[in-house]
Amino acid sequence: MKVDAGLYDRKDTPVAVELPAKDLPNSVWEALAEGPRALLFREIGASERVVEPVVVQAERETSAPEANVRLTWILRGETSAHDVRTFRFEQIQHGPDASTWSLSVLPEGVLDVKNRERTVLPLQHRALFAPELRPSTDP
Repeated sequence: MKVDAGLYDRKDTPVAVELPAKDLPNSVWEALAEGPRALLFREIGASERVVEPVVVQAERETSAPEANVRLTWILRGETSAHDVRTFRFEQIQHGPDASTWSLSVLPEGVLDVKNRERTVLPLQHRALFAPELRPSTDP
């Protein structure tokens, strides 16, 4: 899976990616039948060097087998404009190491950040990701 920074430099950025369920192992699709799960991905750096593990929340978009799986996480560190970062699936997280954080996209462009089902921070993500909606500021 690849994540492109787009036109702007990024730092510790919330990311939401939708993948066809067929792009993930069947075991992931089956595990998601019980609800959102934490998955472990690894970032792959230059020269195919495996970098840090990343815990990603995964949830089914619908129950249909041809549906998408939404992956959400915080893209840690700095990512320069136009840089692409690559990740690969490792395993389903189990037990106490699973993340207690989750991200959900709500109507009207709100990104709901929760910890243990309690909203911690609602973000207006349309303003974050759609520059035409932001007020003009000096670069």
